[in-house]
Amino acid sequence: MIAFGRSYAYSVMGRKVDEILQFLRNELDYTYIKDENFFPSVIELLKKKVAELNKKYPKTVKYYVRLDKGCKCGFLRIGQPGSVIKGISLPYWDVRPFEEGGNG
Repeated sequence: MIAFGRSYAYSVMGRKVDEILQFLRNELDYTYIKDENFFPSVIELLKKKVAELNKKYPKTVKYYVRLDKGCKCGFLRIGQPGSVIKGISLPYWDVRPFEEGGNG
């Protein structure tokens, strides 16, 4: 199971960023996916939204979607070329259901 946290922006602002954050907060913040095979579909949905906003605001910086995967956690990052720090992040975790006794 994959659980999402709360999205946040770091050192970026503007209408495009506001719309991306609003989309994330409405669709993904504090949600989970039971079937991990659905995760690539979520990434594609996010890429479509970012591409749509890149087209809507052609004179602004073009954003991309990147997956940063760790061991038990990771981030969906929406950033701008040339900067690994500035952008929008949505943390996620690979989690298991609770079972009494810790057998999960």
